Amino acid sequence: MKASRLLIPLLLSGLSLFASADELTADKRANIEQLLQATNTMALATQFGQNASKHATEMLHQLRPDIPQHVIDMLPGEVMAVFAENSGELQEMMIDIYHQHLSDEEIRELLTFYSSDIGRKIIRLMPAMAAQSMQVGQQWGESLGPQIEARIKARLQQQGIEG
Repeated sequence: MKASRLLIPLLLSGLSLFASADELTADKRANIEQLLQATNTMALATQFGQNASKHATEMLHQLRPDIPQHVIDMLPGEVMAVFAENSGELQEMMIDIYHQHLSDEEIRELLTFYSSDIGRKIIRLMPAMAAQSMQVGQQWGESLGPQIEARIKARLQQQGIEG
């Protein structure tokens, strides 16, 4: 019993040390902010806003052809204003994600990498590479459709289900 009275406070103090070691320090926060800026991460929010705006105006034009074009033309500005007004919230979420997954040392290493020639090249090429990868992935997934359909159909038939 006496040992447990000593052990519990010791364990609790160890847990509090562990929790404070994972605190987001001002230095780590500044490094994350610098990394987000170096990698143009927040610019992706603007790009997303532009895409969302384009999609929303196209949908509205299809659903409500009675709305004058000059009114529809004003809508992207409104969408982008909402994104701009709320970008700080997204940045805070991104900071939290980076904090959860990366140590301050790892963030500093990434900053060093993205300051190098190859790092800057990756930053420059990544949006086009990501778009191309998404397109290729979509085409690949669509090409698997007949195989998937055949497998599902065969499995259903094995279970006595005609489809």
